[in-house]
Amino acid sequence: MKLLISFDNRQSLIIPNINRLESLVDFAVNYYLNLSSLEFDANLLLDIHFVDTEEIKSLNERFMGKSKPTDVLSFPVDDLSEISTLPALLGDIFICPEIASANPAHNDLENELKLLLVHGILHIFGMDHEIDLEAEEMESLESEILSFFDAQIKNR
Repeated sequence: MKLLISFDNRQSLIIPNINRLESLVDFAVNYYLNLSSLEFDANLLLDIHFVDTEEIKSLNERFMGKSKPTDVLSFPVDDLSEISTLPALLGDIFICPEIASANPAHNDLENELKLLLVHGILHIFGMDHEIDLEAEEMESLESEILSFFDAQIKNR
């Protein structure tokens, strides 16, 4: 399996460090696949979009029924159980750096974007945080992935 990642920057607040983010996406996807024992012969495609507040608000309203901007939205595409040997589109992740930068709990935009990226990936794989137990599991896995990724980067 090969992971093919495309990045699309449609905002002007930041210029994302694509190399670092691509490494994180590859790490997070493979970490989740290893943890879940999912195996694919197919190439997997993932599209990541950095968008402005207006676009994320429009997407949030159209698809989630919420008339306000948000920091991240994920849209899984292919059913993972039906992936064969053809390239499979995992989905699209939309991140709004402007909203992310306004989050008072996180004063480091790069770390916040990394968290949102991992968060979006876990949504692509079906994880959710609608109930407390799911939220705790998802947050724990986000922290675990980011910790292992950061340790790997430091050891290079």
